[in-house]
Amino acid sequence: MKISSVFIFMMMPLLAVADGMPPVEFVLSTPKKAYEIGEQVPVSLCIRSRNASYMFEYKEVMSLKHDGHFSVVNPKGVKLQRQSDCGKYAPLREWMAVTANGKLLRNAELTKIYADLRDNAKPHALTMAGNYQVVFSAEIEIRDMKEPDKKWSGRLISAPLDIQIVDVAQIPSEEDLKALFAEGGDKALQLRALMKIQYSKVPLPEKELTFLTALYMQSDNATKTQIIRILGTKISGDSFKSIVKILTVEKDPLVRSEAIAVLERYRTSESRALLVNECIARRERSYIAAIVVLGEIGDRSCLDVLRNIASSDDDKWVRERALESIRRIEQRKE
Repeated sequence: MKISSVFIFMMMPLLAVADGMPPVEFVLSTPKKAYEIGEQVPVSLCIRSRNASYMFEYKEVMSLKHDGHFSVVNPKGVKLQRQSDCGKYAPLREWMAVTANGKLLRNAELTKIYADLRDNAKPHALTMAGNYQVVFSAEIEIRDMKEPDKKWSGRLISAPLDIQIVDVAQIPSEEDLKALFAEGGDKALQLRALMKIQYSKVPLPEKELTFLTALYMQSDNATKTQIIRILGTKISGDSFKSIVKILTVEKDPLVRSEAIAVLERYRTSESRALLVNECIARRERSYIAAIVVLGEIGDRSCLDVLRNIASSDDDKWVRERALESIRRIEQRKE
């Protein structure tokens, strides 16, 4: 099991400690040294006394500025964006004894806190291979169990726990996928298997692509979305044919928008034709995605449909997006 040391700062000591440090420390640990992309990443948080001869009680302080939570920095040194308030915890308001051997405070699964969202404005998931640093911090209060009036309060921060995320070595085979997606299968495991395929550097074999395309037709929206993302990373003529099949049958506006968005990776006349048709049909939501993608991969043959939207759409925001895509195409050197 991998365990971090601790680092503490912003001290406001009221309880005298020999070396000037707080009498307790946060300790993070994880069972393994490395995890594959898409694998669960469990982390445990303990608090322990730094001096075995003292007995302390601990509680967290309610703070509007800083609730206790995990923080993760990716291999590029960028702090990951948490999924909403996931990963924040209600303060432990009751006094709790702290022993020298340590007391477990919390268990967390980091890929739930840092989920693979569609919005890529900020890094938000453990989907890049490399070393991640995890810390936990909270505003705390400590008191001596023998002399309760002696207290220490301040912000306690664990030292970084290094976690290695590695590339997927092998994607599930068609047989593995069939077993995994059998009736009554574990939904979380199914989505993790699809994420492994998406982020792997292994080409997607024809048999597995055929299975996923067929699976799409009988799946819920979460599974459909993950399959679309696979098609957006495993670029090939056969993958494009699967997207065409999906757009032929998919009615849900949000899922259809996902399929339209991945066409940005397919910079061909065929993909542009699909986007233009989506704009002409003005299907709910998905045509807006097509407008934006045309700004990235469209050529001058796409300008007429965009100009029509820019001059006639009922929504001002949509008209502005069409104008922006027109500008991008006109500025592009062909």
